[in-house]
Amino acid sequence: MSDPSLPRPPLGVGALVGDTVRVFFSRIVIFVVLSLLPSVITVGMQILVLGIGAVVPGGVSPAAPPEVAAVGGLAVVAVSLTPYLALAVFGAAVAAAAHDSKTGTTGSLAGYIGGGLRQILPLAVCNLIAAILIAVGTSLALLPGLWVFAVFAVVPAAIAVERCGFSGLRRSMELTRDYRWPIMGGAILLFLAMSLFVVLMVGVLTPVTTAISPVLSVVVMVLVSAFSFSALFIWIGLLYARLRSIKEGAPTENLDEVFG
Repeated sequence: MSDPSLPRPPLGVGALVGDTVRVFFSRIVIFVVLSLLPSVITVGMQILVLGIGAVVPGGVSPAAPPEVAAVGGLAVVAVSLTPYLALAVFGAAVAAAAHDSKTGTTGSLAGYIGGGLRQILPLAVCNLIAAILIAVGTSLALLPGLWVFAVFAVVPAAIAVERCGFSGLRRSMELTRDYRWPIMGGAILLFLAMSLFVVLMVGVLTPVTTAISPVLSVVVMVLVSAFSFSALFIWIGLLYARLRSIKEGAPTENLDEVFG
């Protein structure tokens, strides 16, 4: 536990953003797979329920299966909820993988996915509550919305790593206390860095790779898409690890040397 009589250690905003990029490329296969699966599952559910014509332009949709027609509205709800639930599960899986990368823990792709699935209900409920509170804050002004985001920033990581269930909201409030202004600054810096990365990759590399090989262009776009999805949740996982290191002395991989 940290000693309240000592100066508060810095969060290391710049180091967190820099480490987000490093961690992504250090476990690029896991993060690319985790970032693509939500889209694959969402499209698969749409095809299953609505037919391929609802997804592929010009596709011919077969008649809805009798069991789908029977449940009607329930099928529509399933299609609507799938993207949200997939984002919650795989976002938490990315945060857990990033946390493990920083703490030197070895985990498997199946383990991260399974961990997210086992916590799907707390993740869905806690993320929804946090999103509603952030939306309410943002409706007042941007600053209150960012503040609320900082309060609940590590909810996915806390639930995924600690298996704390519906206590994830309270756990995030505890960990982020005294560091919410730096977290807000870090979130803004991350957004700017992500935007710059996407602009450079799409605006500069894509025309070059397209001229060289269409396949290479697709690879670049997959990496851009994967990074765009993963970056926020990697940052959340690293932020969670850093806050636990500061407040609880949780084992890390030389975090104080990196962020101090």
